[in-house]
Parts: sequence; structure tokens; C-alpha cells
Amino acid sequence: MHEGNFYSVPYAYIGMEVDVIEVNHLLKIYYAGKEIALHSLCENAKGEHVTDKNHYPFTKNVSQEELLSSYRIKMAEVGSGAAAFLEAFKDTGMYQCHHYRSISGILALCKKYGDDTVDRACARACHYGNITYRAVKKICESGLYALPLEQESVQTAESGSKIRSLSDYRRMTGLGVIGHE
Repeated sequence: MHEGNFYSVPYAYIGMEVDVIEVNHLLKIYYAGKEIALHSLCENAKGEHVTDKNHYPFTKNVSQEELLSSYRIKMAEVGSGAAAFLEAFKDTGMYQCHHYRSISGILALCKKYGDDTVDRACARACHYGNITYRAVKKICESGLYALPLEQESVQTAESGSKIRSLSDYRRMTGLGVIGHE
């Protein structure tokens, strides 16, 4: 930490005592007399994290495309609903800000609920356009994956919006009760 901000060092130096020199709006970081990092100073701010991605170990330095490719394979192994969910998630642009945390979370749900349940939950979330980890988790927890998907919906002539009964909304949001007969 330097003047209230955090600057990265190569992972091999984490936890070691380093020397810091401020020169011409640059922060030079040294270990045993050898320069190990160089950052532009983060001025007029406190609590900022300045990270050079090259400081991560090779195994942690994965491109967005490599990550997407890996998740495509894993989600396809879960099933077609999960694969469709990933593509819908990717198309929303949310993957750029969340770095696929949602997809990682969905894959973790497979350990608790099994591939088939998560696949059906993903298909249901896609069907209703709720492309979030939270929706898939709620569908798994509440058993909504077992309900049939609506194949048709009524549309109003003027707006083209879908009209559903209150019980449909309760089922979609997990407020309804699922009976096992």
C-alpha cells in the first residue's frame, strides 16, 4: 500500500517486504535492489487497487475468449438448457462486468442439485428471459424446474405484451407451492 492505494507486485513477491520509490508520477517497486514493478500513481483517490495482469500466475491469466470456450464445454456437458443459458448470458453483455461469476456459480449448483435439475432450471430461466444466477438458483431451490414451460401466451393487440394470471407469476417467482402427488 502506498498513500492509501494498493499496487500489485508479481505473485512470487506477495508477502515480502519491498521498497517503493515515487518518481515523476510513477511508483517503482523494488525487491533486493531489483525493480519488480512499475505503476502510474493513482493520484487524488484513496482505496484504489492498481493491478498489472502480468503479475498474476500464468494459470490465473486467462483471456475472456479462453474462459468463454471453457465454460461453453462445461455448460454443454450439463445439458442443452445450460448451454443455451450461457449463450443468452453472453448476449446480455453481463459477462463483461461479472467475468462469468454467474456461470461459475451455476456450475457449482450442479454439485448440490445435479446436472439434470440445473439444466432444466437454466432452460426455464431462458424461457422466461431471466438470465441470472439468482433465477437459476431459485428455480432449483423451489423445484420450479419440474413444472412444464408455457408453450403459448396471450398477447394484447395494441402492445404485444404478454398477459399472465397471478398464479403464473407466483410460479415463476417461486412464491407458489409445488405439490408432489
